[in-house]
Amino acid sequence: MAPNEHFSPSKMSTSDSLLESSSRGLGSSIFFQSISRGLTFVLNQLTIRFTSPRAYAYSSIHFEILRSTILFISRESVRLAMQRMPSQENCLEDTTELPIPDSKYRSGRLLLVKNASLITVYVGIVVSTLVALFYLYAMPTFPYKTTCILLYSFASLLYLLSEPYYQILHWKRQYSPTASAEGLGTISNTITSFSIFLVFQNRNLSVLPFALGTLMESVVYFISLYSTANEKSLFILPRRVLHDGKSILWERSFLGVISSHSFHLLLKHLMTTGDKIMIAWYAAPSVQGPYALASNYGSLIARILFRPVEEHSRIVFAQLTHSPEKGDQKKATTLLLWILKLYFYLTMFVVFGYNYANIVLKFGAGKQWASDESAGVLSWYAFYIPFMAVNGVLEAFFVSTASSFELLSQGRIFLLSTILYFVSGKVFLDWLSLGAHGLVLANITNLSIRILFVVRFVHKNFPLFGFSKLMPRPLIIILAVLFSIFSRTLLHRFQEHNIGLLLFVASAPTLAMIYGVAILVLDKDVSTFIVSRLKKPHRD
Repeated sequence: MAPNEHFSPSKMSTSDSLLESSSRGLGSSIFFQSISRGLTFVLNQLTIRFTSPRAYAYSSIHFEILRSTILFISRESVRLAMQRMPSQENCLEDTTELPIPDSKYRSGRLLLVKNASLITVYVGIVVSTLVALFYLYAMPTFPYKTTCILLYSFASLLYLLSEPYYQILHWKRQYSPTASAEGLGTISNTITSFSIFLVFQNRNLSVLPFALGTLMESVVYFISLYSTANEKSLFILPRRVLHDGKSILWERSFLGVISSHSFHLLLKHLMTTGDKIMIAWYAAPSVQGPYALASNYGSLIARILFRPVEEHSRIVFAQLTHSPEKGDQKKATTLLLWILKLYFYLTMFVVFGYNYANIVLKFGAGKQWASDESAGVLSWYAFYIPFMAVNGVLEAFFVSTASSFELLSQGRIFLLSTILYFVSGKVFLDWLSLGAHGLVLANITNLSIRILFVVRFVHKNFPLFGFSKLMPRPLIIILAVLFSIFSRTLLHRFQEHNIGLLLFVASAPTLAMIYGVAILVLDKDVSTFIVSRLKKPHRD
């Protein structure tokens, strides 16, 4: 499909309906992420002012590893397999050829969805218990250590108990409620933590306010999903379903997808949290604090924009590439092309935006955090963000289209890159003493290997996908470099007190607006594509 082709047929097919519902869900997700992350970002900056670097490092690194490990291991492979199950709309089409009433067929499919999501809960009980015991044994002593570990573990388990209702809503293609539930949970987390710090600011509570905030987040998330899903009772035990003449709890093909994904997803988790694991092992607390802060700032756009895009594109890619409709695979590859192209243009903003790291820290976390070390780490981390974005959408496409054999190949690549990742981390952090800067280099090296693997897969299996169409216009690249030189000059003049703070701060949005307009003017395909996606598809 040519760059200026769009998804706008006169009569909407199932795939077009999927794209429309997913676009609405993505828009809602980005909206709620923007509101929730924007509010939590402001409150977090106020919270950081009451927090010691050591306590912030424990919350953002050590306990984030605990929480993400429980959630990822317990639910990621199940979510991936669930995306390949037919949605409610697909089930409505399937019933036209079945000798049973459509309501009975749909209720059976819904029950299979519920049963499948319960695997997450059962695995989570085991994983959360093991992880909590490990932390109780291995983590250094600090105030309220045992209480914090138990609170984080229980909050993670409560998140997993919400999974059946999350999957029910996604099966019905109701993506907005799950996005709003996440947003409300995030806001409640930050408000709770900040309020406790504010009230008890003269007491050494260590990580306890963060732990209570995380517990409040899981409670709000659970209540929101449970009430929206309109379930009459808690669903904690699987029920047998008559499927293809057999009474089953789970489909064999579904269990097969879970088993084929588990190994490489475990390796992916090691690489995803590898930076936190390595900095917890190799770095001193004085280094952990600045890196945790840089990661919080640098990944803000990733959490607001890139994560929702990755999650929704994974759903769309899985449905389109496994659809029998002619041309759906072409739509999937075209969508991937445009996401990557827009990502590459966003990358150009980093080329000159990294010069404003010190100002961001000074206005956000306060003067005590706005050191040259923290600003330098944040500047380096800014160049890591585009690698996260590109890798996320490429791997979403890969896991949605790859065969079981190809997934095993990715597992071997994951294993190799994991080993190289931890070796390079040891070299950069420990031997070369680069601190958090070395960790950013190790992250970029690791993601580069994974990106190259998926690029090779796409090039081999989807020859119509033109990588040459991804590159930004040369004039736009030149403009980004010139803006980088200009902003760097302004930074030096600001540090030497030759220009005022207001002028330096105002230069950031000014350059960004000029650059954005330049993209729309110099690359007509981008502006045309954006306009076409904002229009609703025509229905007969």
